[in-house]
Amino acid sequence: MSDDIKVTSAFKSFLDNAPKNAYTQGMEAFKGAYFMLLSMPPGAERAWVLHRISEQQLAMDAYKQVTCRVGCTACCETRPHITGDEAKLLADVVKERGITIDMDRLREAAADTSTVEEWRKKRIPCVFLNDQGRCEVYHDRPLTCRNHHVRSDPALCAKCDAVISLLNNPMAEALSSAAATIAGDGTLPQMLLKELG
Repeated sequence: MSDDIKVTSAFKSFLDNAPKNAYTQGMEAFKGAYFMLLSMPPGAERAWVLHRISEQQLAMDAYKQVTCRVGCTACCETRPHITGDEAKLLADVVKERGITIDMDRLREAAADTSTVEEWRKKRIPCVFLNDQGRCEVYHDRPLTCRNHHVRSDPALCAKCDAVISLLNNPMAEALSSAAATIAGDGTLPQMLLKELG
């Protein structure tokens, strides 16, 4: 296993606060995901499989109340991290579906070195968010987007200083961490720009 393990902030929080048995289960989930993903060829197909597994993990939490709705786009004004495999998948989807990307805006976003807080205050929408507030790549969206579910009032998401309640699924975060460790990661603008040229 890589000595350079990348752990999402949600998974790190889980591991830091988990009782010993839950910590052990979390690390076993990470190792299982790591070796399963490592056995697959890199690229778009591995990202697609990863997304299906993540969906299964998140379905286990379906009974919990999620308040996110179509048109609620505050989370689309963040700068998510994606894996190298996901960047390849998104680039393939853009080319196959003929999705128009504002390349100047993508380049500008990729070069932006703002902190997470500064980025949120700028309210820069994702290059995949259309004028109707819908994601152009929703079915192929990255794990960061798939794993982001709000349980509090979605109106709070647009406020930079608001405290929101997220639904955390440690197993989905273990998958994200394993994928980032294997395929590398970076911000969506940076990784997508690298793939699209």
